[in-house]
Amino acid sequence: MKGFSLFAAVALCAPVITVQAQSSTPMDQDSSSAPARNYIFNFKQTSKDACVLQSGNIVFDAAGNATLHLATMTTDNNDIWKSRVLLRNVAGVSVFTSPELNSPKMENKNGHPQTYNWAYNFKIDPSLLPSITTAEMFDITC
Repeated sequence: MKGFSLFAAVALCAPVITVQAQSSTPMDQDSSSAPARNYIFNFKQTSKDACVLQSGNIVFDAAGNATLHLATMTTDNNDIWKSRVLLRNVAGVSVFTSPELNSPKMENKNGHPQTYNWAYNFKIDPSLLPSITTAEMFDITC
């Protein structure tokens, strides 16, 4: 799949008991150490059915190139985390919706869910970057 890469890092993890609401906040880089600003949004843990987003972030460079890093798992077998990223401005208006993101097929071996670290890349119009105040996961299926 274009823009999709699977990282080899697979680790055991305990089942998740508490789920937090999805939200994100832009984080500025120190402008004295980098000539171009990166826009970074972090995602909180959330779940849909047996699939769990343990953590994730999206990083935009000044040219509008986005790299999304996610850690997902399932408490079931053969699930795929599917979702989109919605970018909003300060007024809450949607300024961009990502293509559908698909995790690798996830397994729960012998009651021990594995964490799947994966990435997805896409590009947005760089003129939108200064207006983006939130990035959230939506249209989640499992």
